[in-house]
Amino acid sequence: MKIERSTYFKDVLKMPGLSGREYMVGLPDGMPGIDLEKMTLKEIGDAAGWDADSMADGLTYIMEKASAENIFYDYWDEEERRQHPEKRETGLAVFLTGEKSKFIILVAGGGYRMVCSLVESYPYVKRLNEMGYSVFVLKYRTYPYAAMPGPIEDLARAVSYITSHAGQFNVEATNYALCGASAGGHLAAAFGTKSLGYQKYGVEKPSCLFLAYPFISYMDIGRTDTVNRMLERAFGERMHDEDLWRQYSIEEQVDEQYP
Repeated sequence: MKIERSTYFKDVLKMPGLSGREYMVGLPDGMPGIDLEKMTLKEIGDAAGWDADSMADGLTYIMEKASAENIFYDYWDEEERRQHPEKRETGLAVFLTGEKSKFIILVAGGGYRMVCSLVESYPYVKRLNEMGYSVFVLKYRTYPYAAMPGPIEDLARAVSYITSHAGQFNVEATNYALCGASAGGHLAAAFGTKSLGYQKYGVEKPSCLFLAYPFISYMDIGRTDTVNRMLERAFGERMHDEDLWRQYSIEEQVDEQYP
């Protein structure tokens, strides 16, 4: 079965191999102008300004892979997820080349309210596989379940999980790339710094970062309602802490060792 732009999103969530993992492709309820129960991919794309054909192609590739083998892995172990239930809806979707390869982690954005892998990760997986890269699509915690540094902790744990299972996945444990878009671009960019990312968590440094329309700085951006919502999602109750804004502004943390 091929997913089409005319496919209803509720039917996407019934795909083989997706049972219990709907959150890996799902979108949150309550998005303005979007009723996930009643809308096709085209209607969702039109309402949100997303490309329905690329979403459909990405979902078709997921369906093909998930119907043949398990592609979903938990980077937090069962004990962590039992003690911290908000970590249950995290994970990796894994797309391997079948040969020893380098790997890329795709980190979608969503304003730290959601993770839009449907738009900013899955449409690119097939082409990256064809280019010879194994791909890991990251689902990380977002508001209201985690403020910073929660999303960075998730990414660090995911990197640790991948590199410690490099033999199982048949990937090189070093020399990997992060590709992040929008808020995911901020997350990837933060992970490339020593103070916020890889060195702080004692994990392998990314060799390169691909940042697509990333959010970089919390300084000097005005304080509109939109910005205030973004600050709340990133920092929770500490949203008015200017020292925190500066700490998570990437231009304040970059040094000569930055990827």
